[in-house]
Amino acid sequence: VTKGILTEEGAEILHSTRLIGNKSAHEIEAHSQQTLET
Repeated sequence: VTKGILTEEGAEILHSTRLIGNKSAHEIEAHSQQTLET
């Protein structure tokens, strides 16, 4: 934003996407074998 490459709105969208991805990566759970086979 300070370099003028992104708009403020674009930066907020990217930041939100990053936070969602980080949360997903840390809360991931393996599927059971039964779930994978069905």
